[in-house]
Amino acid sequence: MYDVIVVGGGPVGSHTAAKLAGMGHKVAVLERRQQTGGKACTGIISSECMRTFSIDESVVLRRVNSARLVAPSGKSVQLHREKTQACVVDRAAFERFFIQRAVDGGSEYFHGTLVTKVDVGDKGVSVQTSSCGEKIMFEGKTIVIASGFDVKMVESLGLGRPGDFAVGAQAIVETNDINEIEVYFGKSVAPGFFGWLVPTGPGQALAGLLTRDKPREHLKNLVRNLVSVGKVR
Repeated sequence: MYDVIVVGGGPVGSHTAAKLAGMGHKVAVLERRQQTGGKACTGIISSECMRTFSIDESVVLRRVNSARLVAPSGKSVQLHREKTQACVVDRAAFERFFIQRAVDGGSEYFHGTLVTKVDVGDKGVSVQTSSCGEKIMFEGKTIVIASGFDVKMVESLGLGRPGDFAVGAQAIVETNDINEIEVYFGKSVAPGFFGWLVPTGPGQALAGLLTRDKPREHLKNLVRNLVSVGKVR
């Protein structure tokens, strides 16, 4: 039996596993993906986050010290500081960094392991999983859910159902060497939320948005607009 079963091997689940294993607990991490780093993520973290979690510099793609906020009217305001304010990280490398830290601390990882049911009892938890067509049961004293937006699992544990949520879409685009993060607001970009253009390297950036409805359609419109104003090639 494990002391703690962590469902989800992303940065949050892996960091939690590392901390718990470091305290002497026997930890299992169940991750449904066979490989890490596959999730679409812009990967912006603050300089404070880099320091607080002692994140290795090797995962950083770019450092930024300014951002431009663009209103629906097209007018913009620039926020600028002399020192680095945020880092754009390689999501896959970022995730592997946290996994390695957890593994080095003694956590056990089970990739390609889909959680199908969680039973909570007086003496702990039983977690039913499926891996390569085989059903495997894990037993633990407690469980940590770090699997992101998983409505069915949250509901099955009696934790309620999200009343509202947004859906994101993102694409890698070629740019004319922008040097700052740009954030776009307005119904014509992303109804109810916002869009972004984030430089990741020379001539390359991530264009994306969050919205409640039709994210791909809104993303296509955003990219077309960025091309028309010369931001994206």
